[in-house]
Amino acid sequence: MPYLKCHEAGERIASAIHTVSAGALHEIASDLLPETRAEPARLATELAATVRRGVAPELLVDLWNVVFPEDHDVWFNEETNELHYETGLVESAD
Repeated sequence: MPYLKCHEAGERIASAIHTVSAGALHEIASDLLPETRAEPARLATELAATVRRGVAPELLVDLWNVVFPEDHDVWFNEETNELHYETGLVESAD
């Protein structure tokens, strides 16, 4: 199971924000900048800057699930200050 320190996870999320869909951008904005109505390019820049300034670890987990939907079982370890996740899609049991 890969893991990242919070600042590393935040940087990875901030870098990837510029590549997510418009719908994902608005989902992220609703958590971080609910009053913003910027166009997508400017919104992505504002969101990335906000994440780089630092957000709560629990919010990093939520954002990770939006930005990296192919990953699963994402959780924050308070003792080590690390975000843990499994990469790749889970196969169906059918």
